[in-house]
Amino acid sequence: MNIPKITFRSSRVFDVKLIRDPKWERPAQEKFDAFFDKIKSEWNQKGSEILEEMSLVTKLLWHEKDTTCYVTWGVNPFSDPLTINLVSDIHVLTHELIHRILSQRGNNPAVFHENWKALMEKYAEETQLCKTHIGVHAIHTHLYKKLFDDKALEANIKKSEPYSDYKRAWEIVQRDEYENIIAELT
Repeated sequence: MNIPKITFRSSRVFDVKLIRDPKWERPAQEKFDAFFDKIKSEWNQKGSEILEEMSLVTKLLWHEKDTTCYVTWGVNPFSDPLTINLVSDIHVLTHELIHRILSQRGNNPAVFHENWKALMEKYAEETQLCKTHIGVHAIHTHLYKKLFDDKALEANIKKSEPYSDYKRAWEIVQRDEYENIIAELT
């Protein structure tokens, strides 16, 4: 199975172009260095397993050989270009990589596309952000249970509570059961 190699880097050009709240100040280089050491260590321990299991559970392939993960400050993480901040951890990175495999070029075969469309229609009364995260959270729950533990899953759910769409998506995943949602998608 092909899985991408994730390379962590910072980019001054990228940092300059990002829009941030003016109250944010660039952290000291030591903070960046400590974060790089931490995230690389976490990723080296579990990264390959995460990417392989993500591909297996979604029945989607990785089409990238190499993926750069930009590390920055003062912005929310996002999947393309893959970007995390200095308070991110392996679970935030995994969340963004789930978005990435679901939207990766070459990974929209008719069956998956139709299943995703049906899932969006099933939860039509929810916001777009919530609907998108139902699938992401279902897949992430599978990864937590297979590669981590319920304690880490519960911590992520709790961390999402202030964000109504994310919180609602977690509630739906728990109510409708992640295995059922994944089965509907795949």
